[in-house]
Amino acid sequence: MQLPAWFEIGSFVVLGIILLVDLLLVVKRPHEPSMKEAGLWVAFYVTLALVFAGAMFAFAGPEHGSQFIAGWVTEYSLSIDNLFVFIIIMARFSVPVSTSRKCSWWASSSPSSCAVSSLPWVPW
Repeated sequence: MQLPAWFEIGSFVVLGIILLVDLLLVVKRPHEPSMKEAGLWVAFYVTLALVFAGAMFAFAGPEHGSQFIAGWVTEYSLSIDNLFVFIIIMARFSVPVSTSRKCSWWASSSPSSCAVSSLPWVPW
């Protein structure tokens, strides 16, 4: 089953808005997050992923929904592994905790931007 175009376009628009809001929050409010705040952010993003998975099941069927869940679980486990690497690097370079979220955001988004910029259809 093919996904409707409005679902694909809407997904990209919502993702862009989420990333923009997240970046603006990081830039405007550099602080040391508490365990409660960190847990709430994790719960928020996990809930978003599960809502999207439900939409995939509803609009694209169980095959695509299952593929999304499998890919998401794989990537989530790999991101936890990367979290330990970031912690070690930031501790080694004595990055202040109040700016570590901003550093993590830029470090995790730069490989994506490098990968996108190497695509032949990107006009740079």
